[in-house]
Amino acid sequence: MAGLSDDQKDAMRLNRSRILDQLAIAVRQINIASRDIGGCTHSTLTHVKTTIRN
Repeated sequence: MAGLSDDQKDAMRLNRSRILDQLAIAVRQINIASRDIGGCTHSTLTHVKTTIRN
């Protein structure tokens, strides 16, 4: 983040925080959906969570 102003760095941190919040919501929704459909195995769910985190 060299060469960026403090305001730009703050904006990037805020955006990153918002993205992580949205990903956490998505993971919770995947957990709920997997319980609802009953066909999503634990390994598949783990793979999806890992993919989302990366």
